[in-house]
Amino acid sequence: MNAAMAARGPDAEGVIARGRVALAHRRLKIIDLSERAEQPMSDPLLGLSLVFNGCIYNYRELRRELEGLGYRFFSDGDTEVVLKGWHAWGERAPERLQGMFAFALHERDSGRVILARDRLGIKPLYYTESPRELRFASSLPALLAARGLDTSLDPVACTGRSWTRCAAHSLKPNSSRSLRCASSPTCSRGGRTSPRWSRRCLRPRSRAGTGTTPRGW
Repeated sequence: MNAAMAARGPDAEGVIARGRVALAHRRLKIIDLSERAEQPMSDPLLGLSLVFNGCIYNYRELRRELEGLGYRFFSDGDTEVVLKGWHAWGERAPERLQGMFAFALHERDSGRVILARDRLGIKPLYYTESPRELRFASSLPALLAARGLDTSLDPVACTGRSWTRCAAHSLKPNSSRSLRCASSPTCSRGGRTSPRWSRRCLRPRSRAGTGTTPRGW
């Protein structure tokens, strides 16, 4: 799966696996260019591991606030702010983030995996689930690389669109879904998922003045 995203992250790659949870990341260096900001990013003291895609515009302000709470940083970018922000604010952390983002975070002590996506759904995050596993990625080719998915097209995704206007992100296999914007569902050791954070999902209105309601968890 990670190799399928090489073109989107040519600068570095990383993989971590702990028990039943594995995280992988391809990096495009933008803010902190050092190796300290490589992903997956882990903080052993906090027991958190993170893979993050996007840009947090107010990360400097959040970092100063977190430093005031006693947190110490080993990198200079926005990724570590997301990681430590989750430890400080928990499920309210995504509300503090101004920007475009999608991330997956693993809590070592609870075993939970949390997925989250920005309010506008700018950064993609796809997932597929079965009784045995949950897979997720920022691109469909990465999900398909793991094999075992139904690759027939989802007709509902293109409802109301002409074929030429059907966005590539809407052409998803029946067995995969796009994570709803402004949501952060949790996968526990028991395999159950529950939506979090979403108070509203901001979507541009159509020409007719009606919004769209994305499918979510």
